[in-house]
Amino acid sequence: MDICVNLSLDETVDLLEKQILSSSRAKLIDKYIVDGAYVIVFNKYFLRVNANASLTLTIHFNGECTIVHPVAAGGHYGLAENDFGAGDKFTSDVEKILEQYLIK
Repeated sequence: MDICVNLSLDETVDLLEKQILSSSRAKLIDKYIVDGAYVIVFNKYFLRVNANASLTLTIHFNGECTIVHPVAAGGHYGLAENDFGAGDKFTSDVEKILEQYLIK
């Protein structure tokens, strides 16, 4: 899922980084910039599944809007494939943060 917003690339990165780190007890694992695009990786422990989940954001400007592509991974324990909504929660946090800046 791609999210298109009416913020600059740097404004989008700053907003997401500050909000995710302050509101969800996530940790910033890595931030990589290449060819004008950001790849940012966060990690968060989810008690309900007793496991960590990662959130990777790819953010770039396409000439019309800033595109955010969030992907959650992990968040399940052992052989179980069910993360009990941990991944969806992590990506929905991104949508909520950017809600007022969405380009429809």
